[in-house]
Amino acid sequence: MVRHFLYALVLCLFPMVSIAQPYPSPISPHVNDLAQLLDTKDLAEVRGMLKLLKADTGIQMTVVTLESQAPYAPDETLEEFATNLFNDWGIGDATRNDGILVLVLPDDRAMRIELGAGYDASWNNEAGRVIDRSYLPSFRSDKYARGIKDGVAVTIALLARPYALGQPAPKSNDSPLVFIVGLFAAVVFTFRRWLGDRVIKLRKCPSCMHRGALSVRRTTTRNASSDAKGSGHKTLHCGRCDHSESSTYVINRRSSSKKRGFGGGRSSGGGASGRW
Repeated sequence: MVRHFLYALVLCLFPMVSIAQPYPSPISPHVNDLAQLLDTKDLAEVRGMLKLLKADTGIQMTVVTLESQAPYAPDETLEEFATNLFNDWGIGDATRNDGILVLVLPDDRAMRIELGAGYDASWNNEAGRVIDRSYLPSFRSDKYARGIKDGVAVTIALLARPYALGQPAPKSNDSPLVFIVGLFAAVVFTFRRWLGDRVIKLRKCPSCMHRGALSVRRTTTRNASSDAKGSGHKTLHCGRCDHSESSTYVINRRSSSKKRGFGGGRSSGGGASGRW
């Protein structure tokens, strides 16, 4: 009887011990859609953008969706939870600390862009503008897939790629025209390989001089590692005259793996949050 009484007393005094869960474990270094907001097509599109960013710049950016923060860290603020999750997974390169976490919590109607410790405070304002302009308009209508796809593209274009090029954070008084022009240029840069392969179809075959018959096939000949770059083989082929041309290209080195593909990066709490 005394034992049962003591057990009940412990449950009353420490009710959260049996409720809180550890931080979720990553299932991918790119997209962890645990709230199931993306269908197969959307998931592949977002993953493709993030993989291309990593290959081009070395910056690791991951998207995490959870229905709510409550099962994991009910006593933490959104900012504390995002920072702790970022550091628990080790997002980004451990030396550069340039990782980015996009956290979406639909039941809480909240989100955050958490930046690695390598970003100075001037990038926080830009993260806030990206959230307000690119994520929240769709989230307010519960169009989460569209908001995530649009937001990820803009986050890459206006945060990750400018930072990778050593550019300073944009000033808050930049005009909408500067925003649009910069976004267009960055998106074109992001998808330059995809666009280039498709523009080739409009070229004339150098052998038979016909248009629309050219195609491109890419294959990896040596996988990149944390110690060495990889290489790929590109073949240009004409389906009309069977003309072929071959060339090679370089695949950038990968960050060393720590937890499910993450490189041991950390965040000091920088970034911005949004609610709808």
